[in-house]
Amino acid sequence: MELIINGLSGFVCALSCSKTCSVGDVKAEIWSLLGISCIEQKLVHCGEEVEDTVELGSLDADVDGAAPHSLELSLFRVDPRRAQALHDVRNNGLCLEMLSDDLRKDRDIVLAAVKHNGFALVHAHPDLRKDREIALASVSDRGFVLRYLEPSFKADRDIVLAAVSNDGFALRNACDSLRADREVALCAVKTNGSAVQYVGSCLAEDREIALAAVHSSGAALRYVLPTFRKDREVVLAAVRSCGQALKFVQDERLKCDLEVALAAVASDFTAFQHLPPVLKKNRVVALAAVKQSPGIFKSLPEEVKADREVALAAVSNDGFLFTLITQELQHDREIVLAAVSNSAVLAYTSEEMQKDKDVVLAAVRHEGTMLQYSSGHLKSDSEVVLTAVNNNGFAIIYADGKLRSCREVMLEAVRNSGSVLQWAPPQLKEDLQVALAAVASNPAATKFVSDVSNSEWTQ
Repeated sequence: MELIINGLSGFVCALSCSKTCSVGDVKAEIWSLLGISCIEQKLVHCGEEVEDTVELGSLDADVDGAAPHSLELSLFRVDPRRAQALHDVRNNGLCLEMLSDDLRKDRDIVLAAVKHNGFALVHAHPDLRKDREIALASVSDRGFVLRYLEPSFKADRDIVLAAVSNDGFALRNACDSLRADREVALCAVKTNGSAVQYVGSCLAEDREIALAAVHSSGAALRYVLPTFRKDREVVLAAVRSCGQALKFVQDERLKCDLEVALAAVASDFTAFQHLPPVLKKNRVVALAAVKQSPGIFKSLPEEVKADREVALAAVSNDGFLFTLITQELQHDREIVLAAVSNSAVLAYTSEEMQKDKDVVLAAVRHEGTMLQYSSGHLKSDSEVVLTAVNNNGFAIIYADGKLRSCREVMLEAVRNSGSVLQWAPPQLKEDLQVALAAVASNPAATKFVSDVSNSEWTQ
């Protein structure tokens, strides 16, 4: 398509462009032809400046939707100093602080700055802080900037709504009448639940506002009226959002409510500490808490620790908790299997379990060196030993002597940990394949290789 560029005095130049060319690409062409830097160019279409990222194809449709063969844009040359300032604040609004006084009085520059970062308003000329459009743009980006606005803007409903939509806590800086405005208050607490503390006193008994606040942030329960802290629906919404909100509940019956307790620990396991003693002994609650964080198991009452399902849930997540379960449960094969599968705890299990091949296999899959705690006959079991050295080559030092001399086992071990070659019998240190595998795993293993006359080793 043909692109016609006009200036104040008429035709400037014509360019041949594709519809996918951006306005930025056009500026680069004009710079090449006319020597006007991109930053000094302002291209206008139908009375509106077009951004660099806009593609020409989006501008070339006429009123009827047909695509013309040519497109006209108007070129205006702007002050390079001002253009640079605009460019800078569009990329970092806070650059406004570094500009000269005359540029900080420039409305377009200030508006561009606050659109990028609302806090840039504090660096604008005082006269422009009174500009409503600039104020609205500022709080739309950074709601807290409401505190820096003129008092008249803190009473401007549109500006306050924009501020609390971005940051509910901006409500604290609104005028009293707008803090008492139900729509403004609802908007604020939906953005930040704890902003409910700044809602006008006339709305303190509004249950919808209280519910919206705790749905947004359960911690807001601390700021609502005591009547709502005794309201089961409000309390449930709060603890589902933030388990720690349980400590703000003011009704002992609700603190002992099983559904409330389960919702709280499901949201945040640390809420367990705020439960009444009767619920800390409840296996259902304890099970939910342990599944969230197995460490809770340590603080459970002894009678709850003795519960098989609770203990299984605990060791399934942290096998080291195995040492805290009852002696009876330490002989439970399923519990032992769960523990050794995720933690190096075979040493704490009974002799019976250390003789159990499935248990030992699970243990060495997790940590090969657990082979040392298995019974003697399993240390000579090729499947168990191969599984152990596959996980950790150093496990071979705990294997039966015959298996340490087994080429297949040693090869698997050195592939995992090359320096294990030092424990190989002389004939295997001279084995070319074993030596190559060891050195490939750990080049330092060369010092354990016996003299090999094979020419392949030299190569």
